[in-house]
Amino acid sequence: MNRDVRTLREHALYAAALRLIEQGCDPKEMKVQQIAEAAGIGKGTVYEYFSSKTEILHGMTLYIFDDELNRLQAQLQGCTTAEGLAAAVGAYLTDLAKTRMGVYRIIAGSAAGAHLCGDPGKNQRTEALRTLVRSTLQRLQDAGQIDPALGMDYCVYALVSATAGGFLALAADPGIDPDAMGGHICRLLERALQ
Repeated sequence: MNRDVRTLREHALYAAALRLIEQGCDPKEMKVQQIAEAAGIGKGTVYEYFSSKTEILHGMTLYIFDDELNRLQAQLQGCTTAEGLAAAVGAYLTDLAKTRMGVYRIIAGSAAGAHLCGDPGKNQRTEALRTLVRSTLQRLQDAGQIDPALGMDYCVYALVSATAGGFLALAADPGIDPDAMGGHICRLLERALQ
């Protein structure tokens, strides 16, 4: 089978599983047949690529993580000020809360180790995220936008804590206004990095 066709079908299955989750389907209760139907792919074809629903969900989690890492990288790439960094992180979380709550639930589960445990790519993805955060903060610190006396470890901790706090706020109160949350995270980061 052509690798491009295989990749397209795998991505269709991941997107279908995510749509089912966003529609309220519990991943534990989800069936391969449901995923296949939602993707428009025959169940037999699904088993040509995956041996189980667990493999599909694991692949979906990694696919989502990679997509979100790319989104975050694009968001942070243009940051030239501490205020811009705060606004970018706030905008990312606001967009996530407004448009991709199913993704948020998968990311939250992944962060807790539900799907990424034992994955050899986990360290690679974690390192890519770590590198993105550190390089963005270093660029801003070099430009005089972040107080150099704060130290890189503190800056990383402040950024991760604010972002994790946003995720926790969403988990604790699904009715939270995403725009308000984004604004609060902006102010929190601006104050933490000055």
